[in-house]
Amino acid sequence: VNIASMAGVMAIPGQVLYAATKYGVVGLSVAMADEFASHGVHVTVVLPPFTQTDLIAGTKASGVGRPVQPEVVAAGIVGALD
Repeated sequence: VNIASMAGVMAIPGQVLYAATKYGVVGLSVAMADEFASHGVHVTVVLPPFTQTDLIAGTKASGVGRPVQPEVVAAGIVGALD
């Protein structure tokens, strides 16, 4: 399970480097899923939205929506493992 961000499929103005790294994780995950599928290895990528952590403390939510709690992201990761 790789973790990227919604920015990996939808770039946000002013976050070029961040978006580029997340696009990279998405591309890596897709390539790995294709390459390893024949060996029974499953690869997935979780794309959490803006997440309420100390990293975003003091910032304002933009048009991408309200931040989610880390527990929501964790549940998505656990769901990907099931």
